[in-house]
Amino acid sequence: DQEVLDALLAGDVKLGVFTQAHVTGEIEGNFQLTSGSIEFEEPPAPGAIDPLAGSELERDIARFLTQATFGPTLDTINDMKTRVSNAGGDRIAAYSTWIDEQLAMAPPSLLTYTTAANTEEWIIRADPAYAVLQNNRRRGWWLLAMASNSQLKERFGFALSEVFVISENDAIVNNRAYGAANYCDMLREAASGNYRTLLENVSKSPMMGYYLSHLRNSKATYDTSGNLLISPDENYAREIMQLFSIGLVGLHPDGSLKLDGNGSPIPTYGQTDITEMARVFTGWSFSKRNSSAAPTPVDNNTFNQNNGSSYFEAQWTNP
Repeated sequence: DQEVLDALLAGDVKLGVFTQAHVTGEIEGNFQLTSGSIEFEEPPAPGAIDPLAGSELERDIARFLTQATFGPTLDTINDMKTRVSNAGGDRIAAYSTWIDEQLAMAPPSLLTYTTAANTEEWIIRADPAYAVLQNNRRRGWWLLAMASNSQLKERFGFALSEVFVISENDAIVNNRAYGAANYCDMLREAASGNYRTLLENVSKSPMMGYYLSHLRNSKATYDTSGNLLISPDENYAREIMQLFSIGLVGLHPDGSLKLDGNGSPIPTYGQTDITEMARVFTGWSFSKRNSSAAPTPVDNNTFNQNNGSSYFEAQWTNP
């Protein structure tokens, strides 16, 4: 028992999940020691930030740009050094001004690039039915990550994409380049918005709706005796609470665990909350669709409208 406890405290114990579809293991993770408390003790106010100069200043500028962009360059480091100098040596004020300018900047559209690149490729190939899939969208993503002046929003959108995940490993996502590009654009724009709006936009994205299965999610159905036959899909309801918003357990303002009187973590929700939340995410289907004869989008009035063509993607680029 002591060996197991020692291993647990050292982070040497892991949990693995094995399923019929993945008999060698689907997901695993090590247990990590964390800290918590019943009462939150507010930390002391931080002291004054010491000014930096010379190589120390350059290192700090490079650190900041590594976090806020897809990587510093000699030009961006020198630009920030000039900003710090103009701010009287106050690098935090220079960083803050740069952030404000970046947030006010309109990022280039990945959807616009992908559409133009696909059109060009169809012209070159003289084949409007050629399936370009995600190739030009991927190329455009790397181009914007490396060359866009709107670096903070590029980095911000990428960070959000690792939280609000849709994966090209899914065939539908992989075959909907315009929908995926539009989704990336939406996450970039969220940098200068608020989290409530972001959650709504993600929830109403057909790409997310398909990936986490609340697209065309139906209300509960019962038999003539009142017995439940089919309940609403709970996948998105669970994910929005577990990953996208409040998380599994209560936390103090510093991110440490909030503990109850027995020293145990405090759950933020239970199965009843999931069941009731799932009822909220029902009744949503595509707002637009492409007619079979032309790419012009029209209003969709059919709840069970199909996924549509991978060439004309009104279903996937409208909320």
